[in-house]
Amino acid sequence: MVSIPRIQIFQQYAQIGLDITQGKAEMKMPKATFEMDAKNPKVLVTSSGKAEMRINQDRAWDALAIGDHLPYMQNIYQQGKQISLEGIKRRVQDGDRLAAIHLGGNPIAENAKQHAFAEVPIYKTGPASTLNVDVKVTPNTPKIDSQQGTVDVQSQQIPFEINFTFGKTDVYLLQKNALDVQSPQIDMQI
Repeated sequence: MVSIPRIQIFQQYAQIGLDITQGKAEMKMPKATFEMDAKNPKVLVTSSGKAEMRINQDRAWDALAIGDHLPYMQNIYQQGKQISLEGIKRRVQDGDRLAAIHLGGNPIAENAKQHAFAEVPIYKTGPASTLNVDVKVTPNTPKIDSQQGTVDVQSQQIPFEINFTFGKTDVYLLQKNALDVQSPQIDMQI
């Protein structure tokens, strides 16, 4: 068998080299300044005088029959009219009973018995209670003045500090490309 010569090809690829330096970002945030000044509100209350309280216990004294003489006598006078009318009414009823003698019984003895133990109407005083005491209070109106408080706020924002360093990339040829073609040695002798 005869050998056929062959061509040999050698290839070398190119290689790229990269040197990369990364970028940096630095950020600083200083605190803002803050000042606050507050003034408290004020309330001033002034009074123009004292409150007034009046107590009237005349009706209580009257109910106990130890009050002033004039109101006491007026009450007796007013009740005297009523007592007189009741007395007239009683006498009319007694007369009607005596006139009805035909009904039987002993109306004279019954009237005597009834009037012997009857209560004599007299001036009665009213019930003594706390409701007979009149209390009147006149309050004093205070004058109120107020002043609003204030709040003064002062704030200053300090801007951010940003420092940025750019990154860089260096590209270089690390290995060249190459193509090597080698032909075989051919023996030309026959």
